Amino acid sequence: MGRRKSKKKKKVENRRLNRIKLGKNVPFTLSNYPKKLYGIQNSYQYLINVHNCCFNGGEFKNVRYRAGHLTHCFMKKAKFENIDFIFVNLKNTSFKGSTFYKVVFNGCNLRGADFSLCSFKDTYFINCNLSEEQKEHLSGNTRIINKLEYDVPDSIKMLTFSISQNKSLEKYRILSIKNTKLNKVMINLLLSKFTEAQIVKFLKKYLLPIRSNLEQFMIILIQ
Repeated sequence: MGRRKSKKKKKVENRRLNRIKLGKNVPFTLSNYPKKLYGIQNSYQYLINVHNCCFNGGEFKNVRYRAGHLTHCFMKKAKFENIDFIFVNLKNTSFKGSTFYKVVFNGCNLRGADFSLCSFKDTYFINCNLSEEQKEHLSGNTRIINKLEYDVPDSIKMLTFSISQNKSLEKYRILSIKNTKLNKVMINLLLSKFTEAQIVKFLKKYLLPIRSNLEQFMIILIQ
């Protein structure tokens, strides 16, 4: 490697390390890796870019993938538990023989993805481009949702919009809430598991403070 390329590579690496120290997101990128990988746990993966890698038999637990690419990968006989795939490109990735438990595919590109011989429990496919052939393999406790309009109770709607004004929650590890549009699909998934009163009680803990940033968050009751 020439001296100029070596300096450029070192500069890029230093920039990446500095972003990590500052708490900024550094997308993970990997292509055509020759060795087998073993999955990941307890992580938030934003804008990940992985292509043609092997995760066969790997274990994935408590992971959220958002707005990234996992294309042409091999994830055969892998285990997925408490996983969110949100707007992820999974084109031509093979999940053959894998198990899915409490997994959400939301707005994903699943063209060419292989779900044959898979087992599913509490798994949701929301606004995904599933083919008829893929749907035949979705046995077990699986729900396909393609409708965008749902009714949201006014109490949850008002609290959600109020939370969106809390600037302290705007971090890359947290799914931010736009104050112009509700994610009605995800809210209704919560309503299928919890009562409206339980959700309202939880949301009230994350409202704006009403005096100063030094005080604890105050609970604001919205009529």
